[in-house]
Amino acid sequence: MTILSRIALPTAQANMDHDATIASQVSSPTIRIYTWPTAGITYPQSRPGEVQTWAIDSGHRPTGGGILFHSPGSIVFSIVVPISDCTLPRPIKSKLATVGSWLQESLNSAGFPTVPDTELPQHLQNRLFCASYHNPYELRSEGEKVAAMALRKSRSNVLIQGIIHVVSNHPYFGHLGPDVHPYLSAGLGGTMNDIARITDHLITKIPEILGFKVPL
Repeated sequence: MTILSRIALPTAQANMDHDATIASQVSSPTIRIYTWPTAGITYPQSRPGEVQTWAIDSGHRPTGGGILFHSPGSIVFSIVVPISDCTLPRPIKSKLATVGSWLQESLNSAGFPTVPDTELPQHLQNRLFCASYHNPYELRSEGEKVAAMALRKSRSNVLIQGIIHVVSNHPYFGHLGPDVHPYLSAGLGGTMNDIARITDHLITKIPEILGFKVPL
């Protein structure tokens, strides 16, 4: 049986370390879905950019991608699957495509239609930031990137981490200055009241789309 976790820890680094610990120890597929507690930033460990100079909670991720802004109320998830597990398709791109379909179908059924991410105009790209880091398996709504994910593969497992921007993160990070503003997301336009409903749809869709049996 797949392990389903709802654990949310109080800081960005604590949450990232928790995923890394699960990924280093897992023997069964583990899916963690939780609500982000306070405004915080995560970044790939090898590319922090200027994050460490900003006076805000931050933590380095065990996965790649770009600098990511987490609003309170963002839905954050991680999926850890042993290499030997065949539930998700074996090619890495197929794994990401399946997770992207799970996110899109769940959001659609919750009343938030989305479309897959498309390539941004070259002048808007900045690979330091998640919002302009192109990933065709991520999702947009009204031109805003609203769902993002990153992956790490080791000899024993695959870890996928991701986020759904339910609410705008502009109110929480606008103070970081105009250089950061283009890389913030207005999100789905949802409210705190939508978080539990979207989470329920995500959990309900796990067996149908991801193929894992979970205790509902």
